[in-house]
Amino acid sequence: MEEYAKKLATEYKVNSYSSKKNFPRERVREDFSTITKAYRFLTESVEKNVPISLAGEWLLDNYYIIEEQVGYILNSLDIKTYKKLPA
Repeated sequence: MEEYAKKLATEYKVNSYSSKKNFPRERVREDFSTITKAYRFLTESVEKNVPISLAGEWLLDNYYIIEEQVGYILNSLDIKTYKKLPA
């Protein structure tokens, strides 16, 4: 695994700044939509007494944290700030 990590590290170039074309706002919205669908499905499953996995339990317990962080990203990350981040 360590050798594989070293190989990957040599194949990728780190830029000094992020690119506007990679601005993640839309991707964050899409990913959060998928997480929300899973959360709703799991909630319905629990209400119907259908067993869920430990990962499902984790999502039910921590969804509010994900929701808070997504809100923070969408409300505070503007393109000017993003472009200053290392990529």
